[in-house]
Amino acid sequence: MKRIFNFIAFAAFVFSACNPAGLAEEDVKDPLQNYPDDHIKIMSFNIKVDNTDDQSTPNGWGLRKKACVQMMMDHYPTFIGLQEATFTNQWTWLKNQLKEN
Repeated sequence: MKRIFNFIAFAAFVFSACNPAGLAEEDVKDPLQNYPDDHIKIMSFNIKVDNTDDQSTPNGWGLRKKACVQMMMDHYPTFIGLQEATFTNQWTWLKNQLKEN
């Protein structure tokens, strides 16, 4: 078991130094800028469910929703995967906001 862990740790170390996309060094340092147009950017985003108990706290959806849209626009992904999004409230609102931008 220890050998397997050591191998995985070594492999992770080796592959972390790789540049599989063939990007220039400045692109690797700041992956959100100057990304080649022929690459796909995938964003996984846990936006936290719209919980009625959170409405009066900083975790309330009303206080977070504009920041979520801004985060998505800043990263400008090709695909976005959302976790914990309610369809009738959060997903629909986000879709309409992103459609306008």
